[in-house]
Amino acid sequence: FDNGEWKVSEDMIESFPGGAVARRGPDKTIFSPDLNSEAVFDMQTSDGQRLRGGVLAIQLTDLATGKSLVLATVKQSAPGELVLPNRVVFRSGFEGLDADVLYVWKHNSFSQNVILNERPALPVGMDPKTTVLEVVTEFVEAPVPVLNEQVSKQEGKPDMVDHVTIGFGQMLVLRGHAFAVDGDNGVNLGGINPADELGVPVLKQWVQLEEGRQFLVESVAWADVQPLLKD
Repeated sequence: FDNGEWKVSEDMIESFPGGAVARRGPDKTIFSPDLNSEAVFDMQTSDGQRLRGGVLAIQLTDLATGKSLVLATVKQSAPGELVLPNRVVFRSGFEGLDADVLYVWKHNSFSQNVILNERPALPVGMDPKTTVLEVVTEFVEAPVPVLNEQVSKQEGKPDMVDHVTIGFGQMLVLRGHAFAVDGDNGVNLGGINPADELGVPVLKQWVQLEEGRQFLVESVAWADVQPLLKD
């Protein structure tokens, strides 16, 4: 519904001076021209919620010891590219690890995808059985979320808290998947593989620090993802 008229939603992002905008659907989103921005995405949902943020870092955490190691942070400058009809890609957007960030906007969904172009290495001292590979996204603005929390228990592995769904009004953050880029089962600028059964489930946690900063931490167990990284 726009300017008093009902209009058909379209999976379309349009360029404009200083960035790109997706406005042909219920959840309007503005994309920054650079990955190193306070808010790479700025979303206004159909029920008036505002979500602003962007990916911050890729890291490893050993759950047994609590030790974390940052593998990559966003480059000082990483320009975005609009790939029609509905994708924005930031190529090689990190220092420390070659990885792209791909945003896909549809009239009924929105996704942030981190694509590893090189294989990360597990440093000495981190146990492959208890270490997770994490992507950290900071939200500089977000309403108070409704968290559906579960504890993931697997034999021989530390318990992991998983916010299975994170609700922001009518917007619901669902579980993602990690999968190998190989032949037809891969990521390209034309689309992402929807076959979730081929991938590893990505657990997530909503973290709010005492000073008010808010993060979404998405993780996969190193032991689970390592076979997908071997090639």
